[in-house]
Amino acid sequence: MIYLPYLLSIIGFLSALYAIARVRGISVDIKKVGFEDFADVHSDVQALKNQLKKTNNRLSGMDAPKHDAEKEAQELLQKMVMNGTQTLQQQNNKRIGG
Repeated sequence: MIYLPYLLSIIGFLSALYAIARVRGISVDIKKVGFEDFADVHSDVQALKNQLKKTNNRLSGMDAPKHDAEKEAQELLQKMVMNGTQTLQQQNNKRIGG
């Protein structure tokens, strides 16, 4: 029973040494980072934020397209049908042969 406090104090001391070693290692790594690296990371984060905002707007419907795809497809089909029938009529009216 008397050795339990000594054991706990030794474990606490070793964990404190480990924490100090980790903090020292992190501080050495931070000194290696320059302003350019920070600016690159900052610009990457801003680009990701913009992409996320656009995606969220698309999902919520706030960034609705300015055109109606179904209406455009119907108009295109109608034009194709009209052009197709006109070309058939023009071909029928042409005299073939002599």
